[in-house]
Amino acid sequence: MTEDNAMFHITLITVGKLKERYYAAAADEYIRRLGAYCKFELIELPECRLPDDPNGTQIAAGLAREAEQIEAKLPRGAWFCVLTPEGTELSSEGLAERLQAEKLNGRSAACFLIGSSFGIDARIKRMADFRLSFSKMTFPHHLMRVMALEQLYRAESILAGTKYHKQGTDFRAPFAGEASICAIARREAPLALPLGELSPKVTERASQA
Repeated sequence: MTEDNAMFHITLITVGKLKERYYAAAADEYIRRLGAYCKFELIELPECRLPDDPNGTQIAAGLAREAEQIEAKLPRGAWFCVLTPEGTELSSEGLAERLQAEKLNGRSAACFLIGSSFGIDARIKRMADFRLSFSKMTFPHHLMRVMALEQLYRAESILAGTKYHKQGTDFRAPFAGEASICAIARREAPLALPLGELSPKVTERASQA
């Protein structure tokens, strides 16, 4: 573990309680693994209760109340990334590159947000430094926590140069500020997706849950 990684903080804010034991067990495992690379904190906020079949006004009011809770928990000075379907899709290497860039820019913390099952208030999205989409497909809300944790662990593993990520790119080379990470990837793994490049778009949208 490097000194920079020891100092770097990653916070994951989630709205909604994780009830399924199998999801909770998987989440706990990735949280444990992340501890080898960073100081990690999970903040779980309650989801606003809405009627069984809420209308648009009720949903908007619920998201606004959740936004107040979220804003109160945002770490000051952290790079803020929200997970939202309309965001930018990145490869795992691309996410690793973004985290490394923030570290090189002097950031000591990053904060990721998973909203409630109805989404995230627009005001919070406007506050974000980056909007990240995992896919155009629809996934179970609680599964997203496990997926996000796994990708954060994968990103840190890529930066550490471990064998967890089965990709030809070698990230163990020094990350000199003037060096192009993309150039390193192209030189050492010409068939690999260049870092930061968007992953291929999903050609069909999944039906809404």
